[in-house]
Amino acid sequence: MLSVYAGPTDTPMLRRSPLAATMSPAESPHALAAAAVQALGEGRRALWRGSRARVAQLRAARDDPRLGDALRA
Repeated sequence: MLSVYAGPTDTPMLRRSPLAATMSPAESPHALAAAAVQALGEGRRALWRGSRARVAQLRAARDDPRLGDALRA
């Protein structure tokens, strides 16, 4: 089992978002899928993608949901 914590991904939904311009560069869906396949092959349990700040936010939310909520507020 692999948990994927994706950063901004270049999809039609993201392109329509008014927040798209404020996000770090979006990763292509192909690159994200390739990284997930590689992580599965390596036997990893989690794949973290996106900027350092985004990864730190996701990890905080996983480890301490209240802190994660505070960071998103």
